[in-house]
Amino acid sequence: MMAGINAKLLFLAPLLVAFVPPIALEEEIRFSPEAGAAFTVSYTNEVTMTLEDQSMMMVFNGEEHEQETPDVDVELSQSFEAVFSDEVLSFEDGRVTKLRRTFNEVGQTRAQSAEGPDGSNSSDDSGSTELEGTSVVFTWDAEEESYTVAFWEDEDGDEDLLEELEYDIYFEGLLPESAVSVGDTWEAEIRALDLINDPSGDLQLDWENEADEDDDDDDVSQQYEDNLEGTIECKLNEVIAEDGVRIALIGITVEAGTSSEKSQDVDNEGVSGTIGEDIEITFEFEGVLRWDLGAGHATELELGGDITYTVTSSQDLSRDDETFQMDVVQSFAGTNTISCEISQGGSEE
Repeated sequence: MMAGINAKLLFLAPLLVAFVPPIALEEEIRFSPEAGAAFTVSYTNEVTMTLEDQSMMMVFNGEEHEQETPDVDVELSQSFEAVFSDEVLSFEDGRVTKLRRTFNEVGQTRAQSAEGPDGSNSSDDSGSTELEGTSVVFTWDAEEESYTVAFWEDEDGDEDLLEELEYDIYFEGLLPESAVSVGDTWEAEIRALDLINDPSGDLQLDWENEADEDDDDDDVSQQYEDNLEGTIECKLNEVIAEDGVRIALIGITVEAGTSSEKSQDVDNEGVSGTIGEDIEITFEFEGVLRWDLGAGHATELELGGDITYTVTSSQDLSRDDETFQMDVVQSFAGTNTISCEISQGGSEE
């Protein structure tokens, strides 16, 4: 009897082994290049939007007057392109401690066109930076737990150009804090979106057809950064092999928004009050970050989706016993596409 039971158990043993679920492999996804590694980073960011809705409301001495707005087709577009060359000079204690970056190419264009009952008009502009063609060095300061930046060796340049530069252009802010398995999810800090939109930080573009940026524009840019809210959800979708290289495919979903407001006082020829402008921007993006697990760096980011841009222009004025308020709201919607390719090897100097 016992022999029969043992025989049945022996028969079942291979079946039990066959149905044991496989153990999920954990992956350490870290930026861990070797000292001496060189990278070329090619980045593009394109936005296209059209006017979806607009309204105007006037109030004279407390009485509202809704105004009809003209039927106008408006299109806005913007394109930013940059190519950086990086050389990792030292890597210690799990981080890059010294890195040289060359700004090979940096440029941006923007255009707008409008067509309505009174005809059509268009304008365009292009921006460049004095950083193009220069090299800088980022050095890790252990006490401050941040990177310092300076021009490379004997290069001369305007030190003010370095104030808002950022080291991270490798999307380290999207990585998990610990090892993960395929199917695992995590949430990245929303600040990672700043560095996705502005690789290497503020490159201080100068526009051909615009006067020097004033303090108000600086303040609006800071508000966009300070007011950024939302979520970045990441997921290790799968790990694939390409030409013997193990690549992690990280799915990214972004739902975020930001805003700014500015106003100025008016006191001219008996008219006093304020005029202002409020802006709200929302993003809904999806994409994939490809990560070389062996070499320890990103190879490609493709991210994009919907963007909305709402501008509210207001006036609140008075003269003698008369008051006047006006609000004009324009709502734009469109798409925003971000692409970045990272290859090993720097460009020739």
